[in-house]
Amino acid sequence: MTMRQERLFEGETQVDLKDLKLDSNNVRFRHNNSLLNEKQMEDWLYDDDDDDVKHLIRQIIRDRKIQQPIYVVRDTDGKYTAKEGNRRTVALRKINSDIKTGKLSGFKSDHFEVVPVFILRGTEHEIKVFLGQIHVSGHKDWVIG
Repeated sequence: MTMRQERLFEGETQVDLKDLKLDSNNVRFRHNNSLLNEKQMEDWLYDDDDDDVKHLIRQIIRDRKIQQPIYVVRDTDGKYTAKEGNRRTVALRKINSDIKTGKLSGFKSDHFEVVPVFILRGTEHEIKVFLGQIHVSGHKDWVIG
């Protein structure tokens, strides 16, 4: 971890899945003419032609955890906005729902109710640069258009 990273976020912490919100300003949603609400963003990511979320669901179920933490910012309302990890958040929500409704067995009912995150600090610009570096180094490309 670099000095800049240490300043932008602390070590991994756990937050309640119910306290995670999707980022309506995420570049993936820029093709829309208006801001999407939480349900619209979740549906759009889940129904994406690339099936990324469905693939993540299978991987998370197989591994019984997420492999990459979610990077969030703390909101004034005590919730957290996922700046990096919107698809993982949607995947975890779907899995959690399937566990609760009995569609998915083999997990305790609260298995995915708490999620590992890194809480980002710093200016908006510093956070954007950091997140851009993550994507340049290997995360899935953002599609604009």
